[in-house]
Amino acid sequence: MDSYYDTAQNDYLYLEGVKEILNNLRSYNPIAVTAQNIAERYLKHIIQELYVG
Repeated sequence: MDSYYDTAQNDYLYLEGVKEILNNLRSYNPIAVTAQNIAERYLKHIIQELYVG
C-alpha cells in the first residue's frame, strides 16, 4: 500500500501535468478537488509520522 505521502506526491505530479489543460478549458472544479485531496493526504502523512509512528 502506498503511504499518504506517496499518494499525495503522485496526485501532485498529475495535477502539475494537467493543470494547464484544465485551465485552458476553464474547468476549475477538478483542480480544486485534487488540490484539496493532496493537502489532506500531506496532512495525514504528517499526523501519521508524528503521532502514529
